[in-house]
Amino acid sequence: MHKNEIIYGVINHPVTNDLYFATKGKSAYLNGERISINTEDKESDSTVSYFNYYTAPKDRVVAAKTTLLSLPIRRCLDIWSPAFCFCGLANGNTEAIVNDGIELYGFAA
Repeated sequence: MHKNEIIYGVINHPVTNDLYFATKGKSAYLNGERISINTEDKESDSTVSYFNYYTAPKDRVVAAKTTLLSLPIRRCLDIWSPAFCFCGLANGNTEAIVNDGIELYGFAA
């Protein structure tokens, strides 16, 4: 960050051996290859990621997950890594994200 503005981000995912990076106003990359979001417009073919802050009320989390699972979407991901969820959005593997209270440090990059 520079003067409260995010200008560069890097995410290393050692489990999949992936390295994502991007510069504000420029392209994003995965392992050196340019990536972009996809253009899926059919809800039934969409993947949605959900994540919540660890202090989110349990009843709200259950209600959110239940609602998402009842939607006519291809799949709903419940991953404990906001950064990895946003990488999925950036590389076109995910069409939407529901963020329930994650703070900036969890997804800034």
